[in-house]
Amino acid sequence: MKDWKQMAMSALVGSSASGLDLYLADRLDPVVGTQTANLAGLAVDNLIDFVGQQQVFLGGVRLTGGLAFRFVVSKIITTLAAELVFVYIVARDKVAAHLEERLTGRKRRSLKDRERMALLRVAINVGVFFTLTYPLRKYWVFVK
Repeated sequence: MKDWKQMAMSALVGSSASGLDLYLADRLDPVVGTQTANLAGLAVDNLIDFVGQQQVFLGGVRLTGGLAFRFVVSKIITTLAAELVFVYIVARDKVAAHLEERLTGRKRRSLKDRERMALLRVAINVGVFFTLTYPLRKYWVFVK
């Protein structure tokens, strides 16, 4: 499979899994809080992604110790990266909003919190895909 097609297929599989991640996290936000909901969504994303990515890179599903290990390690790396960026941005945004309100006496106008969280999660997932996820999949996890 050509590199660009493989990247597109990998992105489609990952995006589908991430779409479920976003939906689940959105539904869980009011129940368990944003950070726990984010982690739960990422966990479901990772499980579904494993089977789909094997189809893209290996042409079938096989479970070997080395493959499972590399996949889990790569997912830990990318999940931690996504979560750290998420927590950093949310914390930074809260501090900036507080300072702005304190200095100006007015609250910042923005999208609804749920919409902001969804957009933030999408942006983080896209950034992590191009910088970490695809390179790890192609050159380390799913090597034949």
